[in-house]
Amino acid sequence: MRRVFGLETEYGFFCHVNGARLPARENVIRYVFEQTVPGVRNGGVFLENGGRFYLDSGYHRADWSCLKLVGGDARTMRWRDPLQAHDEETEQLMTAL
Repeated sequence: MRRVFGLETEYGFFCHVNGARLPARENVIRYVFEQTVPGVRNGGVFLENGGRFYLDSGYHRADWSCLKLVGGDARTMRWRDPLQAHDEETEQLMTAL
């Protein structure tokens, strides 16, 4: 059985303002989307680095989606450097916002 694998980086938002009313979750998400790629909707968009920027909600298991943990570890070591470069690009994008 063939499997799809890759690196998924998720970011969460937390707001705390002393005594002030917090912005609605949807307004924060809409602002971030508009600053990243103007005109993008909640369905998301593919970024220049090949990543997908979208609203992810709900609960799901986080696993390697592979047959054996050893196989997942071996893949991680082999693909670590290129994936780390994409992860750093995404980190720079989020920092720029």
